[in-house]
Amino acid sequence: MTPEGMDLDPESRIQLERLFDREMRALYDAWRTKCNYRATRFLRLVKNRGGLEAAKKLLGSRGVSQGFTALTELGSLDLTVEALVLQPPWRSLFSDQEIAVAFKRILAAKRTA
Repeated sequence: MTPEGMDLDPESRIQLERLFDREMRALYDAWRTKCNYRATRFLRLVKNRGGLEAAKKLLGSRGVSQGFTALTELGSLDLTVEALVLQPPWRSLFSDQEIAVAFKRILAAKRTA
């Protein structure tokens, strides 16, 4: 947990997690409308596990998701889960290791673009 996340009282953390869940669902809507990309497995994952756990699962995977690859190819790196995780206040919900994974994936994608 980052130092920021440790400062959150339990009620504030729950509220932040709810807001993050909405942001994850909004990502799917943005992919559909801006990129014509339908990530039905992602949407199912978010619905079944919630946005925070879905993001943590994706960050815990060995490699990047199909969605990350597709969005990178579409020039929409800013719409990836990894990019969302790096934004305040969401980054306070993630461990330093998860933030590092998100950062490394974004950096690697920018280098190959």
